[in-house]
Amino acid sequence: MDNDDWRTMLATAIAFVLSIPLGWGMLTLFPWLRAMAEADNRLSYTVVLIGLFWVLFGVIYMAVTLIRFLRADSRSLYRDLRTVSRGRNERTIDGIFSAGSTMSWTTQLSLTALLVVVLLMLDPSARGHLEVRILCVMVVVTSWGLLVISQGLAYARAHASTSRTGIRFCGTPDPEFSDFLTLAVCISAMFGPADAQLSGRPVRRLLRNHILVSFAFNSMVVATLATLLLVTD
Repeated sequence: MDNDDWRTMLATAIAFVLSIPLGWGMLTLFPWLRAMAEADNRLSYTVVLIGLFWVLFGVIYMAVTLIRFLRADSRSLYRDLRTVSRGRNERTIDGIFSAGSTMSWTTQLSLTALLVVVLLMLDPSARGHLEVRILCVMVVVTSWGLLVISQGLAYARAHASTSRTGIRFCGTPDPEFSDFLTLAVCISAMFGPADAQLSGRPVRRLLRNHILVSFAFNSMVVATLATLLLVTD
């Protein structure tokens, strides 16, 4: 599970298998969804299924990633991130925006969440159901969790690539993956690194990209979700 692409493919395969029986179950449990599928409103029905698949994929991917890296101590984490789980080179423009890079991946997370919420918000027959609103909340929370974990892994890799000098945690000379997750949470929520000290161009570039994506996510996706939840008709 060292390779990001393999974890993505594994989560995709499992989510696809699970989404089939869950989708049929939702059609049986919610008559309004079945009516939506049988009527001309196929778009909202498809978006609901995409949202369900996205939540399943996100939960599985986060679980696999956390199981892989949280159990590693500082020494083994540092060794693995320099050898078997180095990720993509994001020091160039092509690397930053290439498929699978942290910047590209987190941007896709934000766009997926925004697309699901906006399409369902624009359909009065869909947004009036409590289950749809709950699904939208789950999609946004899942996307935010994926963003945090992806950025946490990117910070850990940047720390390893700079010989453990790019990021310093006060009182923690040997940081573990949980420390980088905490850093990612703080930057995603507060746009600040808390008590961590970041230095070096690669780390600053990663911080800049993280703040840009987080700002877009918080200002567009979360704001759109709040609008959906406040709509009464």
